[in-house]
Amino acid sequence: PSLAAQKQFDYALECLSREDPSLRITQEADTGQTVLGGMGELHLEITLDRLKTQYKVDTDMGKLQVAYREIATSVCSIDEKFERKLGDKTHTIHLNMTLAVQEGLGSSVVEWSKDKESIEQFASIKPQLRRAVEQAIMSGLQSGPVLGYPVLDSRITIHSVQIGRGCSMPMLTAGAMNITKSLLKQTDIRLAEP
Repeated sequence: PSLAAQKQFDYALECLSREDPSLRITQEADTGQTVLGGMGELHLEITLDRLKTQYKVDTDMGKLQVAYREIATSVCSIDEKFERKLGDKTHTIHLNMTLAVQEGLGSSVVEWSKDKESIEQFASIKPQLRRAVEQAIMSGLQSGPVLGYPVLDSRITIHSVQIGRGCSMPMLTAGAMNITKSLLKQTDIRLAEP
């Protein structure tokens, strides 16, 4: 839009967001589009109607998308080894972890077991490798097995991790994500609406 139309559009969105705290406004960095999030289709239609009638801003509305979430409904454990050969090196990671349901937790959490044996084993792992394993597990939870939506209300406890000598960081990340995906496939998952 022209500069004048953009100013009016920004002013209208500012006023609407002040009046309605449940309206979420984000700017898509890649496309430059403004994305409105609300409490359903009717809420967004009313907001767009107000933009047109009250603030005289002409807008185009794309297809509405519902932000589903996936929620685990049962406890599940996995003890799996990920192994890949790349060139002459073999990269391995062996994870033993449990997924527990934590209703109302919201986002998922990754924690390290507090067992004495586990703590002793974790002490030998470098902090940056521990962070990489945690981040890879969290990345694995961003795409659930049902429709690929984020998995919420889950607590993953790492009981043991063994990283092969010479295992590269990308392979470590890929292995932990792969094992997390395997864990999610074994768990009962249901869709949750926003």
